[in-house]
Amino acid sequence: GRGLGRELLQRAENEARSRRCMRAKLSTFSFHAQGFYEKLGYEVVGQMSDYPPGESFYWMRKDL
Repeated sequence: GRGLGRELLQRAENEARSRRCMRAKLSTFSFHAQGFYEKLGYEVVGQMSDYPPGESFYWMRKDL
């Protein structure tokens, strides 16, 4: 709740931009941080439903 996750991700994205990377990708579960990543501009590009049972696994990306 102190913004450390946001700061860490922004630093990683800034480093990627400095290396001329065009996209960032990550994976997460529905019970982890999907909403957090979406608030920071990531979009779901793939989903495996019911993995684990009752949840979903997501692949996400963001254009830098």
